[in-house]
Amino acid sequence: MRKIFLLLLIIAAGLQFYNHSNQVSLGPGVMASGAPQQERIRSPVIHKVDEYTITEVAKFNIKAKVLAKEKYYIDRGSDLSPIDLALGWGNMSDESVLEKIKISQSGRFYRWRVKSFPIPRREIETHSANMHLIP
Repeated sequence: MRKIFLLLLIIAAGLQFYNHSNQVSLGPGVMASGAPQQERIRSPVIHKVDEYTITEVAKFNIKAKVLAKEKYYIDRGSDLSPIDLALGWGNMSDESVLEKIKISQSGRFYRWRVKSFPIPRREIETHSANMHLIP
């Protein structure tokens, strides 16, 4: 019985370590400035990954704060894209703004909710996004 308890304790500790958010706090007013940059590639590049064919059509560059992350294990695309990051830039990376916004993810969607808007609604919509990542 002690061995089973010890094994369960080790598994629980491992899961806690694996799922720990590792959130970085930079303090109020510190922001990832600038908007994401996307540039079309003149000649698309094709990549083969297992049974997937991926066509690279643009270069993408972003400096952003991770607002939330969600790992996927069993949905249709989880073998190719096992993690989504909700990212914010500009005022959507300012912790004094983010403390007033409830952020969640599920089903490959990013959601936000506020009691009152700390910044204009349109700015929340245009300065944050859910990214489906292929590691």
